[in-house]
Amino acid sequence: VTVTACLLSVALGAVLCLRPDHTALFLLLPLWLFLRMALNAIDGIHRTANLGYWVRTSETGRGIASAATRLTARFGILELRLHRLEILAATHNLASIRVAEKAGAVREGVLRDRLRLDDKSRDAVVFSITRRELPTDAPADC
Repeated sequence: VTVTACLLSVALGAVLCLRPDHTALFLLLPLWLFLRMALNAIDGIHRTANLGYWVRTSETGRGIASAATRLTARFGILELRLHRLEILAATHNLASIRVAEKAGAVREGVLRDRLRLDDKSRDAVVFSITRRELPTDAPADC
């Protein structure tokens, strides 16, 4: 995979890599294939992006997705200099909602018929992460 920027986390055993077209960010776990993270729909003018995640069902409940979401958000805001990240979770997907909450994302409301799942329109909870939600040791120049 050709990348333009990477961030290594020894604690997670992970590498975050941005593709050259700036459309996606992947969390690559060298030993496990149970987690995927992505920053997509990156808007360079407004400096925003969507943050998405997927965890294999057998690996849920361990805090891995929340930790990876925080790491991805930190990378997006501090390294890519994005100002706002959005997470969308179907209102019935309580596990995904919990990941966003545990990652420190702010719940902003429900968007009606926002997602298309199983060929049906579904409502979605929208969360945001901005620099304000990052730990206080983050640089102030973002």
